[in-house]
Amino acid sequence: ELPINFASPIRLEGYEVTSSTIKKEKPLVLILYWRATGRIDRDYTVFVHLIDEDGRIIEGFDSQPRDGRSPTSAWRAGDLVPDGRVFSIPEDAPLGDNLRLEIGLYYLPTMRRLSIVDSSGERIGDALAIGPLSLEE
Repeated sequence: ELPINFASPIRLEGYEVTSSTIKKEKPLVLILYWRATGRIDRDYTVFVHLIDEDGRIIEGFDSQPRDGRSPTSAWRAGDLVPDGRVFSIPEDAPLGDNLRLEIGLYYLPTMRRLSIVDSSGERIGDALAIGPLSLEE
């Protein structure tokens, strides 16, 4: 359930995905809406992975928000940062109905993922899953 709070002053306010049905010849477009809830002292990397039903990454992106043009340390409290991602689906991707997108943040020097926390600050995971998605010819 959105919004999702991270163990840093970053919140995922929402997202838009073009469709829950993906066609191999059409791109999948995802827009993430990040908000700074305070001062952020590090530059985090966003990961977005399209995962098959066996947990394998079909396609993915790892980069700072807005393809590096909006590092998290430059965000000010209250800033809303739209972050678009466009996926081209590989020809050999498996067809099926149990795909999902996994989204999260990590600190590149340590490769440590930033925890997702509940309202009391307790860790509840390190990635948001969006799905199920279907992949068709």
